[in-house]
Amino acid sequence: MNRRSQFLLSLLAVLIGIFSLSAAASAAPTELLRYYGDGSSATGAALGNAKKCDVNGDGYDDAVVGAWFWDKAPLSNIGAAYVILGSEDPKGGSLNSPAAANAVRIDGPELANAFVGFAVGCLGDVNGDGFDDVGISHYTAQKAYVVFGAEDFSGVDLGLLGSRGFEVRGDASSGNVGYSLAPVGDLDDDGLDEFGVAEVVADTQGRTNNGRIWVISGQDDIADVDLTDPATGQIKLTVDGAYAEERLGVLSEVGDVNGDGKDDFLVGSYTSTPWGAGVAVPGSAAVVWGGTSGEVDLANLGANGFRIFGPTRGRDRLGISVSGAGDLNDDGKADLLIGGDGVYNAATGNRNGSAFVVFGAASNATVYTSAPANDSIAADPDEASVFTCADDPGTGSCTDPEDLQPRGYRIVGAVDRDSTAYSVAGIGDVSGDGIPDFAIGAYGYDPVDPASPPATMSGAGAVWVVYGKTDTETQDLASLTEAEGFRIDGLAAGDRMGRQVGAFGDFDGNGVNDFFAGGDFAARPLAPETPLSQAGEVIIGLNGALATESEITASPTGSAAPGQEFTLTATANRRAAAAAAVEDGTFEFTIDGQTIEGCDAVPTDPAGAQCEVEPQTRGQHEFGVRYSGVAGEHLASEASAEPIALTDGTATAISADRTSVRVGETVTVTSTVTAAHGGQVADGEVELSGEGCDGCGRRPVAAGTTTHALTFAEPGTYVVSGSYAGGAWLTASSAAPVTIEVSAVPNCAAVKPTVKRPRFSKKGRILKLRIASSSVAQVKLRPTIKFRRNGRAGSIVLAAKTVRSGKAKTVSFRLNARQAKRLPRRVSVVVNLRAKPEGSDCVATFGPKAKRNLGQAKTGRGR
Repeated sequence: MNRRSQFLLSLLAVLIGIFSLSAAASAAPTELLRYYGDGSSATGAALGNAKKCDVNGDGYDDAVVGAWFWDKAPLSNIGAAYVILGSEDPKGGSLNSPAAANAVRIDGPELANAFVGFAVGCLGDVNGDGFDDVGISHYTAQKAYVVFGAEDFSGVDLGLLGSRGFEVRGDASSGNVGYSLAPVGDLDDDGLDEFGVAEVVADTQGRTNNGRIWVISGQDDIADVDLTDPATGQIKLTVDGAYAEERLGVLSEVGDVNGDGKDDFLVGSYTSTPWGAGVAVPGSAAVVWGGTSGEVDLANLGANGFRIFGPTRGRDRLGISVSGAGDLNDDGKADLLIGGDGVYNAATGNRNGSAFVVFGAASNATVYTSAPANDSIAADPDEASVFTCADDPGTGSCTDPEDLQPRGYRIVGAVDRDSTAYSVAGIGDVSGDGIPDFAIGAYGYDPVDPASPPATMSGAGAVWVVYGKTDTETQDLASLTEAEGFRIDGLAAGDRMGRQVGAFGDFDGNGVNDFFAGGDFAARPLAPETPLSQAGEVIIGLNGALATESEITASPTGSAAPGQEFTLTATANRRAAAAAAVEDGTFEFTIDGQTIEGCDAVPTDPAGAQCEVEPQTRGQHEFGVRYSGVAGEHLASEASAEPIALTDGTATAISADRTSVRVGETVTVTSTVTAAHGGQVADGEVELSGEGCDGCGRRPVAAGTTTHALTFAEPGTYVVSGSYAGGAWLTASSAAPVTIEVSAVPNCAAVKPTVKRPRFSKKGRILKLRIASSSVAQVKLRPTIKFRRNGRAGSIVLAAKTVRSGKAKTVSFRLNARQAKRLPRRVSVVVNLRAKPEGSDCVATFGPKAKRNLGQAKTGRGR
C-alpha cells in the first residue's frame, strides 16, 4: 500500500467520529438557520472560514460549504461545494434544489471517488475584479480549483471550468495538494489577494511528511499554477514543516499580528513534535510575517515570524485548527486562536481538547502553552497557560518564574474525548461588548437529549460560542456562564455538530457578523420526514437585530367620502427563516406621512395591531405604519397600504346680475361651486349652455367661483343652464337654470335736436346756445370754442350740461375770467351732443354722440 493510500485510510478513520445540535446553555443567535445536503454527501465537512466572503458583490456575505461525499449518479463520491448566497431574508432548507435554498452548487468533475470539496475556502479577491473567489480541494488528484466570483455567480462543473477560474496542481508524487486552503490577504499590496494551499504530506527539506504550505500569488488571468514548474511570480512563498511527520496542513488569515502594517498568516501542524520523539504529538503552529518571500523553513523561522508549541505533556495536537481571533486587548495587534483537540492514550490519559488564545506582539519569541496532567484548572486557574520566557531555555518552561510573560490563555473542553477545538474560528463581536468572540467545535460532545433527560445523544456534538476577554485566566467550558458565552447542541445522536466552524461575514446584511458550523454526518430531514443518512447539516447563526417586514391593510378599501372611518391593521414578521410574527415592539400609524393621533405606539399583536381613523379631507391618502424594532432582536421596518381616494360631493348654483336686458347688453352670470364637506373648490370647470347665448361655454373655477359674460343678438326669452364637470376628488353637479329676457334696442340715431348759432354775452363771459323745440327729452351738450390769436390756434372745452328739452330753450355756459381773457373778437363753436327722445324706448339711454359745427360768433372782446 502506498503512502497516499495509507493517509487516506487514516483520514477516513478519523472522520468516522460523531456530531449534533440542541438547546443552548444561555443566549443563542437571534436566528438559527439550518441547511442540509443530499443523502451520503457529508455536507458541512468543510467550511470556508474567512473574515468576509461576498462572491456576487451584492453586499451580503456568502457561505462556502464542502460536501466531499456528494454523488452524481451513477458516480459515487464525486464531491461538490455549495455557495449559500446571503440575503436580507435567508430561509434555510434543503440543498438538493440549490436555487430553492438561494444557493449555487459547484460539481466535481465526473470521476468516482474524487472527493472534491474535502476542503473549501473563500479566498478573497484573487483576480482583482471586486468579487471574492472560491477555492475547492481535489486532493486525490493533487490539485485545487479557484472559481472566480461574479455578479451573476452560477454553478459550474469543475471538469469544464474554462474561463471561470484556474487550477493549482501538483503531480503524482505530491503529498495531497489541497488538503486545506485559505485566504492570507494581500501580502504585496498589489490589489490581488494571495491564498494558501496545503500539501500536508509533502517531503521537503530532507524530511518525510513534514508538509508544505504554498502561498499562491493573486492573478488576473486564468493561467493554471503548476507547482512542479510554476511560472515566474506565481508562487509568493512556501512554508515547510520543521519536523518529519509534522504534517503541516492548515492555515488562516489573521491580520497584522506584529503591528508593522502588513498582513500575516498562521499555519498549524497538529502532529508536530517540538519536544522530540519522546513527547507524542503536542502539535505546533507558527505565524509568518507579511512581506516574507521565498522558501520559509519553520525549523529556521528566525526573523520571519514566531512559533507556538503545544504543551510538553503531549497528545494535545495543537494546530489541528487555526484562525484569526481579532484584536481582543485592543492593542492594535491581531490575536490568534489555535485548536488542539487532544487524543486519549492509556499511558498519558484523557485529553479534553483545548483552544489557545495567543495575543499578538512585535516579537519573534517562541510562545509556549501548558496544561495540567488531568486538565483540571481548579487548583490554579490563574496559572499561565500561554506565555513566553524573557530568558528562554527552550524547554517549554521558564527557568525563573520572573521571566514568565503571559501571552494569552487556554479554553478547556467540557469533557474528555469530545474533540473540543477540532475546529475553531474567530467570529467577531457577537456579544456586543466590543471584544471579538470565538466559535469552538466539539463534534464528539454528548448533549442531554431534551426529549428524554438525563439520557444523552452520543456524538450529537456541540458548538461553543465563547465571548472574548482581555485577561489571561484559563476558561473551562464545563462551567461557562451566560455572561461568558453559550452552546448550540446537535439535534440527534451522530450528527457531529461542530466538526467544522467558521466565520464568513454578515450573511443577512444587518451590520453584525454571523457564523456557521457543520455537522457532516447528520441524517436530515428529521422525522416525521424521511431522513437521508449522512446528509450533513450546516447551521448559520444570525446575530444582531434581524430584518423585519411590516404589512398594513385598510378597511374599507376603494373610494369613500371624507369622514369615512377606516380600520388600519398592521403586522410585522421576521424576514429570516420561517418569517414568524414579531411579539415585541410597537407600531406607529401614519396618514400621508403624519402620525395619527392616538396611534403613535400601538403594541404588537399576533392578530394584528389596529388603529381607527376618520380622514376629513378629500383627495388621495396613503396609510402607513412604522414598526419600532427591538434592540438586538428586530430591525425597524415600515410599509404602506394601497392608497385610498376620498371623493366629495358638490353643489353648483348660478346667478345673473340682471335678468332683463336689451340686445347686445352684457349679463354677468356668476357660478358658485361648494363641496359637501367643506374645503375650497379650486379646480375643475363650469359650463354654461343655452340657445343663442354668446359667451357660454367652459370657464375654470377659482376659489369656488367663476363668471361668464353673456350677450344675446336677438330679442327673446333665454334659459341658461350650468354644470360643474367635477375636479380632483370632487363629483360633478348641475345648477338650476336662470331665465333672461332680452328686448330690442330702439334706433336712437334718428334723434337730432337743433342747436342755433351761438351768442356771447357782453365781455364774452357767457356762451349761450339756443335749442329749438323738438321731441327730445334730454340733451347732453359739451361746447368747444376754437379760435386763432396772434397767428396761433387755440381752444377752450367747456363743461358738459344735460338739460331737459321738448320746448325751445337757451342753455348758458359760463367762462371763467381766464378763459374769457383768451378769446379774440371772433371764434367758432363746435358742440358735441347726445339726446334722449321723449316717449320712446330710447328714454333709457342717450343716442349716439353727434358733433356739430355751429359757426362763428362775436365775443365782444378784442379787435
